[in-house]
Amino acid sequence: MRKLLIPLVALVVVPPSALAADTRPGSAPIRDARALKSHHTTFTLTGARWAQVVGALAGTPMLGSYRFDTPMPSGYQCSVGLSVRSTLTRVRPRRTGNVVDPRPVGDGGSSGQQLRISRSGRHGGVTWWTGVISDDAASAAAYQRAPKALRRDGKRWIVHQVNVGSSANPVDEAACRKIARRTGSIAVLRVARTLGVTAGPPVSAPPYEIA
Repeated sequence: MRKLLIPLVALVVVPPSALAADTRPGSAPIRDARALKSHHTTFTLTGARWAQVVGALAGTPMLGSYRFDTPMPSGYQCSVGLSVRSTLTRVRPRRTGNVVDPRPVGDGGSSGQQLRISRSGRHGGVTWWTGVISDDAASAAAYQRAPKALRRDGKRWIVHQVNVGSSANPVDEAACRKIARRTGSIAVLRVARTLGVTAGPPVSAPPYEIA
């Protein structure tokens, strides 16, 4: 997975003691013209002080995208980003052994991201898996039946993908990736266990970080 290259504009200091305690609600759009205003994905974030990412130019919340920054010994910052992408699709994820292909791209074409499973579960109507992708970045995949109001043209599944990436000065990249793996594994597990679809458009809430 490509790293989330996020300009380092604002700083949120995350002390180690706070990593397990901070939680916040999250919201992401469902990628379908009919669903954008009528339904959205909900979940809970934990493991860090995640902030809603806001576009630097338009000032518009980038719904489904969250980030936290933490200082490094070098004096630079490590930025860790988490994104939740939900798609109305004809095809649900396919599991082969210990690997899952989320398959939301092209309604049948592979997403190109193979998730190596570390944990799996089900809550309500949501089936989920967490693990890592090719570059050892924490990730999750999940799916559920779409609400009847959204089903059309054979599209009856909502597939969720949760990805974590990091951005840092070259001198801090290795250490930043470790922070992303540690914090990301906590966050994606909580997101996966709390994913759901709710009526109404997606919402944003502070705190905010400028992209």
